Amino acid sequence: MATRSNKTLPKGFGQEPPSAGPHAHDEKPDEKKSTPKDDSKEEQLQKELANAKAAKDEAVKREREQHEKELEQMKIQIMDDARKQAEKEAQIIRDKLQKEIDDAKAAQEQLRKEVEEIKLVKENLEKIKKEQNAEPAAKSQAEAEAKREKLAKEALATRSNKTLPKGFGQEPSSGGPHAHDEKPDEAKAQAEAEAKAKARLNRLQKPKHRLKQKPKQKPKLNNSKENLRAKAEKED
Repeated sequence: MATRSNKTLPKGFGQEPPSAGPHAHDEKPDEKKSTPKDDSKEEQLQKELANAKAAKDEAVKREREQHEKELEQMKIQIMDDARKQAEKEAQIIRDKLQKEIDDAKAAQEQLRKEVEEIKLVKENLEKIKKEQNAEPAAKSQAEAEAKREKLAKEALATRSNKTLPKGFGQEPSSGGPHAHDEKPDEAKAQAEAEAKAKARLNRLQKPKHRLKQKPKQKPKLNNSKENLRAKAEKED
């Protein structure tokens, strides 16, 4: 069998092939051909790698979105805090302005009250001044009226033609239950006026006796009466 094979095999069969050149040793003698099983594993590996990459991208995306969301929330919070702070400061300013307005109104009201009080005090002072000025005038008028009444009584007594009515100079009789109501000053003034009139009349009556003895002195009496009458009219 071996002899037949040697005769039938081509020359050089079973011998090492000649060298193919300098790069012949680079070929992988152990390289195996790919099989369907190997292809399935590679596809599975590629699929897992793709899934891992997709998961990573999704995680990065979610993280970026979360970060952006947090930034947006921070921005909203900052804006809200700024708005609240601005409102707080605005309220403080409004309260301050309102307080200044209230203080100004209170000061204006106080000033108005002070002006009213000053006006009232001024009116009272003017009223008191008028009353004080009126009191001396009224007193002077009353004194003048009393003086005129006194002189009138004296003149009337002088004109009585040397005779006095019955009971002149005597104490007046009781005027009834209301006699004590008379003012003591008026009674005193009346008594003084009557006493002076009586005294003056007595002085006027003294020359009468002298005239009986010495008729030449009669013009002197007339002159005294005229002087008295002129004096009364002058004082009136």
